[in-house]
Formats: sequence, C-alpha cells, structure tokens
Amino acid sequence: VFDAKHMIKSLLTDPSLMKESNFAEGYNVLTGDVVKGHPENKKYGEVHTGDAWKPAMMRYCQNMNDMPVALIVFADKTHTDLHGALSLTPVIFTLTLFNRASRNNPRFWRPLGYIPNLGYGKGTADKTATRDKIQDEHNCISFVLESLKKINIENGFQCVVLGRLVCVKVWIHFFIGDTEGNIELLGQYPG
Repeated sequence: VFDAKHMIKSLLTDPSLMKESNFAEGYNVLTGDVVKGHPENKKYGEVHTGDAWKPAMMRYCQNMNDMPVALIVFADKTHTDLHGALSLTPVIFTLTLFNRASRNNPRFWRPLGYIPNLGYGKGTADKTATRDKIQDEHNCISFVLESLKKINIENGFQCVVLGRLVCVKVWIHFFIGDTEGNIELLGQYPG
C-alpha cells in the first residue's frame, strides 16, 4: 500500500510532468474552471468537458483556494506465471487534469497498492463462500483506499503547485479496467 497524498504530490510537484503541454486544453488546472469559448470545450473530449465534472467540482471545491484533483483509478489482475497462481491486482491512478496523451504515458500513473491473489494455495476444494471471497477482496480494496479516505476526512491538504499554495481536494472521478476487474470492484455476482 502506498500513501495517496505522497503519490499525488509526486505528480503535482514534478516539473517534468506539470507543464502546459501535458494539461487538458481549455482547463485551468489550479481552479478547475473550464475556459469559456475554448474550441476544445465545445465537444466531449477531456474529462472536464463531461457532464459529471461541474457537479463533482462543486461538491468538493468550496473555496477559492481549492484545487480540484480528480483521480482516474485503474485496477486489473496481472499474472506473473503461466497458470495465474502468482497473480496480483495493481490499483493505480492518474489525474484528470492531464491530457489524454499524457494519461497514456506510464510516467503519469502512480500506485495506490497491490491486492494479492487471495485464492492462492486454496486449491479447487476451497469451501469459502463466494460472498466471503468477495468480502476479503473488498477488505483489501478498502485498505488500499484508506489514505484517500483520510485526505477527504482532513478536507484536503496544502501543497505548492506551479508556484501557488493551494488546498488540494481529491476524489475518484471514475474507475477504469476490464469487465472482470470492474465486476470484482463492484462486488457483482458473476454469471
């Protein structure tokens, strides 16, 4: 598990990442404002042009000094052997303030944690109920997201971004992944 505040700060304070060329066009990264009349904002494209952006920002950012930092979280099981016994699920994130080209670059992603293969060594005779397996997985997810919850309980954190002291307000804007991974995140019964 990695501390979300440190991971977010590592993105916000890295001068090689926090450059105008890496930001979504038509968007003010410090305030979250959508630049009126900007041609990129006349169509759906980047996250801030979507219908959920303004309501989310208004919910989390109440003061003029608040900087919206919305996360895109990705989780998908990966295998390190041929049979999948040695697998784990990395939970990683990037920031919506970066443009799509930047979000496609691994340098713009940070880990929140890794969920181990909870079924390893239990074999086919495992009698654990499905709901208990799902609950174990969700306990791990909760543990991985604990530092994000702490940021929200503490009402954000102070950070100097692009030379300005701001109060960073963090939320998960959406999750991405494959169908199987998203079903596990939601706790939906497979079938």
